[in-house]
Amino acid sequence: MAWRFDNPADDWPSLHCVPLCQVLRIQHVVPDFEDLCDRHGLRAVPSNTPDIAAKRHAQRFFTNSFFPFTSRVLNPSS
Repeated sequence: MAWRFDNPADDWPSLHCVPLCQVLRIQHVVPDFEDLCDRHGLRAVPSNTPDIAAKRHAQRFFTNSFFPFTSRVLNPSS
């Protein structure tokens, strides 16, 4: 499954199914907590953070390199 915004004006991303036979690699994608802290402060929690579309669109993510899910076929050195 993959998250995406069908239209830049959408408030929430839509969920689309991707056939497993089309998946080449799985990545562990996590929120950028440093960016969240910069925008909302260290003590930000859902109850004190605005739940608006602009904040969801501004959220940054990155690939967690500590949990690579690359298969041995794609990376034979591991």
